Amino acid sequence: MELTKVMYKRVQNPITKKWENVKQTPEQVEILIAQQEERKRKEKEKEKCNELLADELHIAKLLSNGIAESKYTEIKDCFDDWIAEQDEEWIAENIDDLHHECFNTDYYIYGAYKAKEWLGNDVFAIINYVKEYEQFNFNQVTTDFSDPEAIVNMYVYIIGEEIVNRFIND
Repeated sequence: MELTKVMYKRVQNPITKKWENVKQTPEQVEILIAQQEERKRKEKEKEKCNELLADELHIAKLLSNGIAESKYTEIKDCFDDWIAEQDEEWIAENIDDLHHECFNTDYYIYGAYKAKEWLGNDVFAIINYVKEYEQFNFNQVTTDFSDPEAIVNMYVYIIGEEIVNRFIND
């Protein structure tokens, strides 16, 4: 016995104005399935475009705040290198802790001199970025802005959170 796909479509009878179930032919069913799959494909494509746009908007926001794109790229490259060193099974088991493990178990930069060099001309934009993040998330600012090392490491922590979230969602 061969199984065939049977689908009914609810349509309103134009004369009686009553809703009726109309049986669709297998060809019509195949067309509907193909249309559904095409819609899903387009939705995925749209989501991917939106993610790319979000990345570009994030970089544009950083640039509008005066922060060089190279800093974001450097942090992303650091994460990419770190994640490449991890076992896939470990990643799957610790997916919720990736941000903590990569960006919160060790400093990104040690020493005030190196931190000042890293901050460069972006120092005030980065301080403002950290301040806005902490104010929004914690309703208070706790980073010691007199400590360049603390500023850099908090900024890297924040950007790392965004990078890891994008990694998980991809």
